[in-house]
Amino acid sequence: MGKALKFDSISFLFFAAFVFVFYGSFADDAFIVARYAENLMHGAGLVFNQGDAVNALTSPLHAFFMAGLAWLAGGSVRTYVLLAAVAVFGVAGWAAHRMFAFSPEKARLYQFLLLTFPPVAFWTLGGLETPILLVLILLICACAAQDGSVRGDMGILVLCALAGFTRYDMVLLLGPLVCAVLWRRKGNARVWGVAIFLAALFALWFAWCYWYYGDLLPTSFYNKNISKSSAGVLGKGMFYELSLGALLLLPLALALLLGRHRLAENEKLKSSVTGFNALMAGLLLYGAYGLFAGTVHMMYLYRLFVPIIPVLLWAALRYLPVAPKPLGYGLMGLVQLALVYGIDQHSLNFNLALLLPGGQDWYEFSRAGAGPSNKQANKVFAQQAQAIERHWQAQGRDTAVVPRMAVWTEGQPGYQLKNFYVYGPLVSYRHECRADYFKMAHYVQDIQYLPADAAPPQAKNAQGWELVTYDDMPIREWGGERKLIRVLWFFKQPELAHTLPARVHGACR
Repeated sequence: MGKALKFDSISFLFFAAFVFVFYGSFADDAFIVARYAENLMHGAGLVFNQGDAVNALTSPLHAFFMAGLAWLAGGSVRTYVLLAAVAVFGVAGWAAHRMFAFSPEKARLYQFLLLTFPPVAFWTLGGLETPILLVLILLICACAAQDGSVRGDMGILVLCALAGFTRYDMVLLLGPLVCAVLWRRKGNARVWGVAIFLAALFALWFAWCYWYYGDLLPTSFYNKNISKSSAGVLGKGMFYELSLGALLLLPLALALLLGRHRLAENEKLKSSVTGFNALMAGLLLYGAYGLFAGTVHMMYLYRLFVPIIPVLLWAALRYLPVAPKPLGYGLMGLVQLALVYGIDQHSLNFNLALLLPGGQDWYEFSRAGAGPSNKQANKVFAQQAQAIERHWQAQGRDTAVVPRMAVWTEGQPGYQLKNFYVYGPLVSYRHECRADYFKMAHYVQDIQYLPADAAPPQAKNAQGWELVTYDDMPIREWGGERKLIRVLWFFKQPELAHTLPARVHGACR
């Protein structure tokens, strides 16, 4: 077995082990996208609630991919994440050897560090757009590492456009690279023609969004507005980014301390630094944006930053003159396994703040015990949806009456109960109408954070609502204290008629 194949096998074994550990830890928002996709596939439009043109999608490309998957193979979030794992593993190895064609050993090191970094595996399986972006950024890095041909530069423009269509904030990371390509080809009609065509497609998409939804941006932009961030948020954001860098490079640093040797590099195969420098400029812009957005808008475990990890590792390794000895790879693997254990058993937002007094309260999700409760939550939400469906059928209501539920987690309940109208923070956001949608619902979800020995709930709550079902999910705080998250569903008569307008703009009905 050749040396390269041995390293590929080792990287695969670690990546596969992490996939096994994290499989099932789907983000709830993944099911928001899945409901949009299935409504589109069934002809109801790109909507969450039928009849409401409200855009809660942060990734258009992800939504269309999920719709295509549903149409081709009755696709699901589970199918998507397995395809994503295969794609990330396959592209990572190919891209690494393109980026480091001058040093096969450095390519293997890059591949190993990327595939064994636990947040990469976790968010590959999260069910969101992150693995699509990972694959696209890897392809972009691979193309940017080569001496640019006209065809290669056109490919970079297409890949950058796809990344921007996957998540709009990618313009910060990739904008400098696009500008560098256009400047390099300022007299080439083919390259500029491709750029103008892609820009026209984006203009058409935003025009369609404004016509269809009445707004250019998704509701999360308004619901989690980063412009209101404070100096405290900025400080926490800076610590969060430093924590990411430390966790990413800690295994390599320890391995180099254990033993290292100088790398042999083929200088003739080293490519132009234009693409590399452009991506470094984009990395600085994205890092500045991430100081505010990373802890406010993009959930836990570095999700905002996972797609830029290929660029971060490229920056760290390109000019590194040494590499770990073989024993160092074993040490790096052990460090990553320890990090996986910390994420899976202690905190989904595993970061250095957890080591500071009071730091466990700094970031979203850093308090709760993590992996098992996250997997259990998906099972609990699915089982509770079945109980609610049975309860509604037992009411003997007119079939013309659409049952309405108000939730904090819109994804799983909404995906499981496709015939229900769903109220939630993202899908029910309206600019002008701020009516209390909990009063419009038949079913209300309540999520409580309680001591481990909390008494069971009463058959009716303080408002007199009937308890339909509840489940307790035990968790362990970072300090070891046992707690539980209780998810309850109540049934009641709506106190208000449905008054939300069908689009984000408009007064209450």
